[in-house]
Amino acid sequence: MPPVKPRKIPAAAGADRGASWTRFCAVDSRGEVIARDRLPTRDIKFFPAMIKDFLDRCGSPPGVPLFVATRGAFSQAWKKDFITASLAGRAETAGVISDAEAAYGSALGNRRGLLLIAGTGSVAMAPDGRGGFIKAGGHAPEGGDPGSGLWVGLAWLKLKRKKTPSGEGSSGRAASFAAEAIKKARDGDAAALELAELAWTELAALAAELRDDGFLPGGRGPLPAALWGGLTDDEWFRAGLVRALEKRLSRKIKVFRPSLPPELYCALKALKAGKCAKRKAPGGDLRRVT
Repeated sequence: MPPVKPRKIPAAAGADRGASWTRFCAVDSRGEVIARDRLPTRDIKFFPAMIKDFLDRCGSPPGVPLFVATRGAFSQAWKKDFITASLAGRAETAGVISDAEAAYGSALGNRRGLLLIAGTGSVAMAPDGRGGFIKAGGHAPEGGDPGSGLWVGLAWLKLKRKKTPSGEGSSGRAASFAAEAIKKARDGDAAALELAELAWTELAALAAELRDDGFLPGGRGPLPAALWGGLTDDEWFRAGLVRALEKRLSRKIKVFRPSLPPELYCALKALKAGKCAKRKAPGGDLRRVT
């Protein structure tokens, strides 16, 4: 169902386009959530229209500040220009970042540490020391990123000799079978447990790649790590992943879970950008900007 039109007029909005789901959020001038929605992710060409539809349904005015996170923005810079141009006149696009960067910010903020995503895809990411980020993995090969939900789901389907989904949204549908594999592993199924252990090994290898290249903070203290994605929502899988990380990296891990959803993180960044723009506007009344 479409979100109920809020009584308050949105002051800013955010969108987070992941591999399986695209989430939207609108906030008022105080940063309080007044509307949100979640839809299956579609091809990038449909993304601007999905944003416009959400803005229309929640009553956002023309030129509302908007901040966007989308898969592929990290390596495909053209997506930023495409989204900004497509929304011209409907929203003021304050920024376009990757969905991984939004996940990092919502969990770790300004801390130096590790983001490890194990959702439909898998990727490890850390600050590059120059204001940006460096990543390992996230190449989206046909069989899924090693250790990802898609990789686990496809392996489980093959193991059980089940038909692989096809068509639009097939990656998300195939990845959903990872939950079945993890449940079986948790219950002691030998084949499923072996698959889970392989996933932990592959994911820990991504983190080790960043460490070996010098992008993880040193020291003897615990490494701040944000674990994100559907697989890490499972407490049993997350515990096994932490053990694999600590073994591979030879140090303790301090897990940070996101303090707010990435779409809300984006909406708050849009709100902040909008207020900054008002402060800089000629003749603007700074006393009215809080």
